Amino acid sequence: MNLEDSLTTFQRWSSAYDLFKNASNALFDASTALCQSIDSSRVNLTTSDVVEQTLLQIHNKLDSIDTIGAQIARSRAMLYRTVNMSATLVPVNTLPSEVLAQVFVYSMPQLEDSLGKIQIPHQASVIASVCSLWRKLSIATPSLWSCVNIVRRDNLDRQRYFFKLVEIWLERASGAPLHIHIHDTQPPDHAERELDLVSLLKPWIPRIATMKLYESSLKLCENIINSFFDHDGDVVLNHLDVTSPGRGQIVPLRERINPFSLMQPASVLQGLNHLELGGVALDDLLDFREFVVILSNMRALRTLVLHALMFFDEATGEYPELTLPDFQKLVVRSYSSEEVLWSLVALLRPGPNKLEVHLSSIYRNPIGTAAFFQHADVTVLSIDNMVAGGISGLTQSLDYSPHLQSLQLTMDSDIRGTLEVLTKEVQGGTVVRCPDLRRLQLITTHEMDSLTIEQLKKVAGTYSLAELDFNMHGSGRGPDDDPDTAALVKWLCQRVQKVWLNERLMDPGIY
Repeated sequence: MNLEDSLTTFQRWSSAYDLFKNASNALFDASTALCQSIDSSRVNLTTSDVVEQTLLQIHNKLDSIDTIGAQIARSRAMLYRTVNMSATLVPVNTLPSEVLAQVFVYSMPQLEDSLGKIQIPHQASVIASVCSLWRKLSIATPSLWSCVNIVRRDNLDRQRYFFKLVEIWLERASGAPLHIHIHDTQPPDHAERELDLVSLLKPWIPRIATMKLYESSLKLCENIINSFFDHDGDVVLNHLDVTSPGRGQIVPLRERINPFSLMQPASVLQGLNHLELGGVALDDLLDFREFVVILSNMRALRTLVLHALMFFDEATGEYPELTLPDFQKLVVRSYSSEEVLWSLVALLRPGPNKLEVHLSSIYRNPIGTAAFFQHADVTVLSIDNMVAGGISGLTQSLDYSPHLQSLQLTMDSDIRGTLEVLTKEVQGGTVVRCPDLRRLQLITTHEMDSLTIEQLKKVAGTYSLAELDFNMHGSGRGPDDDPDTAALVKWLCQRVQKVWLNERLMDPGIY
């Protein structure tokens, strides 16, 4: 029953109540007249008492009816106010449809926050459920539906029902580029699910701009990626992320297709600007040479992330250089297959853009290190595992990074030796190795001895640092309980704009 029907029912109830009240008053008047007639006729006293008691009961019931009537009147007034409010135009709805649609778009999570965080129903469904106007407008705004998270459901029936919802969301996305995140943590016990999913996505392949495959089976990853390669027309794919795929019984690509056939659909690879591979044993799919060929077709690549990537083949022989004119970010975090990965890094030839580089370690071979850094304009450098054997490689890297602005080093040992690399001795004295360096972050599990502290002071005194952050996880001592640390912090605060110690910003007014 809607609001109007409820109001009509209350109005009828109120009218019936008014009629009943009038009839009750008439009955009361008639009863009073009857009592007066009985008294005047001096009828039996017992009969008179009965009539009087009956009249009293009627009077009490009339009082209760008055109470109920008052409650009905209050409810009726509330209903009238509700009807009047619903008839009044909500202020936000006075905005033009184009403006209100933009409000909806900006209220949605950003792409990086939306993908990977499964929400059922779709976030835009919440907006569509507010009122008919918002539903009509949200459905007519394709970008609200362009980010879709696909997750494995409990059973095949629920999975297929969920796929129907996904198909509705994809249809509502209309012509907007699609961003798909597939999260599948369970073993591939039902091949039908993967077949249904591939069939669901195939019609939308030309419009998928972002494809993230997280903990999906290798078979599913292979089928979806091949759907892009098998597509006859152009595609808009520019972000591909394959992270921690599960092991499955698949036929490696190099046994199933002719060598280097992956470079034939160049239209698929030329538009890709973000490639992220994590927890992948690439030998299940292709060998090192094939991977180099694939990268050589990614002329628009801006970001390359290789996380826990494993190559069991050796990178022997000669390979072509990988020219990437728009390259901006390189992340290599893998503690296995290090030499193979550095052979890949050494082939990269970035363009003139400023480059952000994050490495799990610096290659111990200075020649391999220099092969990359001398062709890159690195402004941000982060090394997770700086060991003594990598100091020569770090020296080469810094010599080829004159525009370096931010440096983060995580060190297990030889802190002083690492700090010594940051400066160099010339005939006129000590000079900086990276003149543009403004932010230095040092992370270690060891305490700094007196010689290391002196070297840190030398670095801080030579550079014009805006921010110095040193985090000693192995030491709980701070400037509040250690005089030597307090003296060091005071000295640093006089020369560096911001000083952080163990994730705490030091106040120069105190030390």
